[in-house]
Amino acid sequence: DVSLPVRYIDFSAHAGRSDLFDLINKTQPEKIVVIHGDNTEAFAQELRGMGFDAVAPKPGEVVELD
Repeated sequence: DVSLPVRYIDFSAHAGRSDLFDLINKTQPEKIVVIHGDNTEAFAQELRGMGFDAVAPKPGEVVELD
């Protein structure tokens, strides 16, 4: 259960890498939770390298949102 306001942004599951980076750069999210993809940890690490707060939780792992 999520007990805070959440915005859902619906976009194609087939968005390419550049499309994802465009979305992230345009929206400037406070935190990014990467939950789908070929290598979620590498993508989250790359986002962290760009200055974003990004995590790629393992199945069943709890993510704290401040």
